[in-house]
Amino acid sequence: MTNKCIDEVFPLTNEQKEQFLKDGVLVVDNVLSEDQINQLRQGLHETLKMHGIDHENIEETAHHLKALSSTNGSGGVLDIFYPR
Repeated sequence: MTNKCIDEVFPLTNEQKEQFLKDGVLVVDNVLSEDQINQLRQGLHETLKMHGIDHENIEETAHHLKALSSTNGSGGVLDIFYPR
């Protein structure tokens, strides 16, 4: 990996920057390749499996998600920080 500035790798237009400042979110297409996305999904599935959640059997394992949330499952946020 190089030490390039993020602006060199993913330059944003002034309109995109303004949209982010206005809306607080910006969707940028094609930042990750399909292969990178597949690797990230596999990593997420493996991390969830370590906590008893099986993405292929969510009906029987989803109740384990509650243990990963400091808000007891409300809000859709999981407290998983820096997994291997």
